[in-house]
Amino acid sequence: MHIASKHHVHQPAGLRAIQRLLMAVFAAGLLAAAADSSPAQEVPSIVGQWKIDVDLNRKVIITQKGTEISGRAVRKDGSLVFQFSGTIDAEGKVTLKVFFDRSDASRAPPQAFAEAVNLTGDKDHPGLLPAKSAMDFKYDRDKDQLIGHILKLNITINHNPKDGENHDNDTLKQEKEIPVEATLTRTYASLCAATMGEIPAFTCTSGAPLPITASTAPQSRPVAQCDKPIQLPLKVDEGQPSQCVPGSTLVKIDNVGHPDVETLAICRKYNKSFSNKASVFNDIAMVSYDTKTGQTCFFQSKTGAPFDTASLDSSGKIPSPTADNAGVIWQEKSADTTTRSGTGPDGVRCNACHSAGPFIWTPYVGQATNIDIGRWGQAKASDPYDSNFANMFGRVASTFRFKDNACVECHRVGDGTDCNSFVPSFTTSPDTRYRLNATNLWMPPSDEYYSGTLKENDALITALAKRYKDAIAQIADCCTNPGKADCKKTNQGFPPPP
Repeated sequence: MHIASKHHVHQPAGLRAIQRLLMAVFAAGLLAAAADSSPAQEVPSIVGQWKIDVDLNRKVIITQKGTEISGRAVRKDGSLVFQFSGTIDAEGKVTLKVFFDRSDASRAPPQAFAEAVNLTGDKDHPGLLPAKSAMDFKYDRDKDQLIGHILKLNITINHNPKDGENHDNDTLKQEKEIPVEATLTRTYASLCAATMGEIPAFTCTSGAPLPITASTAPQSRPVAQCDKPIQLPLKVDEGQPSQCVPGSTLVKIDNVGHPDVETLAICRKYNKSFSNKASVFNDIAMVSYDTKTGQTCFFQSKTGAPFDTASLDSSGKIPSPTADNAGVIWQEKSADTTTRSGTGPDGVRCNACHSAGPFIWTPYVGQATNIDIGRWGQAKASDPYDSNFANMFGRVASTFRFKDNACVECHRVGDGTDCNSFVPSFTTSPDTRYRLNATNLWMPPSDEYYSGTLKENDALITALAKRYKDAIAQIADCCTNPGKADCKKTNQGFPPPP
């Protein structure tokens, strides 16, 4: 006899069988679903700035929240071309509704444009004219590109000939927009910001002065020779070497939220068109370096003619590379016309000079009082350095990894300008532009040189010359014949070579 416990409910055998069958079916369904299911593809992020291949004078700035997309297109000076809003799905399909600013239809009379906006506009985009058709793109994950079409606004102005053209009483007719095939590629500045953080706006005048002295006397005007000249391979202009020009500064910039990133900008004055005005410079270059990963970004202004940094932006600052109006100062990637060829910002292949590491130490920049830069000249072989981040230069820099070379006990020596300029200039060159006299080596640093008497220094220089003679000769040989086995020329890419 079956006796049920207090909490047991007796069920007919047939009902229990049905329940077991249902549970089995349910469990099988769960197993099948688990077997057949695959992780849902995430909606790709297309946040950032994008270049338009059919109109390089404009860029598209995209913001995103989940599948919702919004943004704007701007010119180099930051002025608005159009706004947009739309969606992106997990497959990367982007559909955007576009709203034009009158500046893209400047022939339209203000009143006629305003009337068209009143008839077709919406409250979320005040003062803008909605396009009749949408812009469609497909995001290519492998190439990080948006491929589709942009719209060319086509407007007809109907006017009374008696009133003359573009009279405020004229009317505007919005024709069907013309789609133009286009490929959008995320900008270098946007990729840099994604990995190293945003670089904020800054002023050159907030930086550390890089003084020019002649026989230790400070100079306020360009001079023919100086104690610690700038080390750019500049030509003589206006009868004087450009290397001895006062007024330049070195600025340390903090990338907010990225303590491992070092960002420095150098604001340079040249002898050509020299100006005593503190905010006027001929050239601004900036390097952002992640000390943990080695990723490095280079930014460059247009060189040559002087410009007033206080007038670039309404704030009086130099815009961030990711600002809407970044184009007023920071140059896009273009072909390099130098002897080494390649590409770079405004055609400058930065990693030709910055081949051994992201920063270059010289006694000139060593004068900066607010930045500890002495270690720059002592990059170790193990220090990470992505010399060609986002393929800006089309090729990585190279370093020599030879063993038993006294110089590389402290320094990393790179191919490129390191070979044909820096190493001989810092060690053996008798050129008075590089030192006060032919025996004043930059090795060891100047404070060690100036700490003793002239006789003691002569002895020190003699000892250094003997110790480093063979090392310098080996470097010179490898610069001329970099393919030799004992040079161990190695691409300085990412991750760092062993």
